[in-house]
Amino acid sequence: MGQVLRLTRWEWFKLRRRWMRWILLAVLVAIPQVWLWTEFFAYGNTTNYYERPTLYFRDGEDATISFSCAELDDGTVDARLATFPEEYRLDGLESIAQIRELEICEEQSADYVWALKWHSQIFVAPVSLANGLASSHFFGVFLVIFLASSLLGSEYGQGTLRLALAKGVSRWQLLASKALLLTLLVGVALLITCVPLFISSLIATALVPEGRELADPGGWSTPLLMFGRVVLGLVPYIALALLLTVLTSSTTLGTSLAFVYIIAEGVIISAMGPVFDRYSWFQNLLDFNLGPAVAGWLVDESVRATGYDSSFFPLDKAQSNIKALFVMLAYTCAMGGAAFRLFLRRDVSGAKGS
Repeated sequence: MGQVLRLTRWEWFKLRRRWMRWILLAVLVAIPQVWLWTEFFAYGNTTNYYERPTLYFRDGEDATISFSCAELDDGTVDARLATFPEEYRLDGLESIAQIRELEICEEQSADYVWALKWHSQIFVAPVSLANGLASSHFFGVFLVIFLASSLLGSEYGQGTLRLALAKGVSRWQLLASKALLLTLLVGVALLITCVPLFISSLIATALVPEGRELADPGGWSTPLLMFGRVVLGLVPYIALALLLTVLTSSTTLGTSLAFVYIIAEGVIISAMGPVFDRYSWFQNLLDFNLGPAVAGWLVDESVRATGYDSSFFPLDKAQSNIKALFVMLAYTCAMGGAAFRLFLRRDVSGAKGS
């Protein structure tokens, strides 16, 4: 184990000089930031919509008097009606009575409060951290596959694998160090993502006018739990990328095949879902696919982002977190074991330049 840790440290020294690592990190940091500020502006637009005139009555001369529920509540409409002729004022009062009898403004108010909480859940800390972590998972899958494939594929392309093995490093230790480094990098990258996300959450919350409805910030256990879920949800894709890179001995082919697998799985399941929705066996089969399993693993009632994170898969039918965890572990063990077995048995050739 000590040798694996030393190799992991050496792998880090080699990787830290690559500029692509910083680009991938910048993309991962930017994704939840974009979503946070998009939802912040949507929060402000929700307020504008509630204050926008959406109700009306006629003044008796075929002229339409528009007003909002806010104006009805604060007495603005009553003050305007007081200036109308008696017959027109009575018609207006009758229209307002019907609006109040139908509880239109009560329904609008309830929808308004719900919308405010829905949007603010993305920028109110600490629940915003959990949402940000979950939203970064979908793109994180593609980023971690590219990083994993390039980390091992570059060794094949440059011919440095043979050099490392000639110095007495065992094959399983070399591959294990790369897998460990990738897992640690995923955790560190997600932690780095949380720092600017937390700062942005504080800024956005401070910009909200006083007295405006906000979502329940929740406790710190929610982002901590989501952090663990996202890290574990990326581990199977590390195993997938390593397996395909070992199989093809190429960064390009390994990355391409991994991307094709993910996209094809999502497209096929999404296309077949409406057709076989009424068959229970299809749902059982769906539960044992990697994408739906990871999507089910990320589902959390207190976190909204999972609905966007895995849009390929029907999250309303996702399996339980425990079942999803075992399916993920099975894929990780199977693909990881296959990668190690193939890496141990296959001859390592010289530089390939790919």
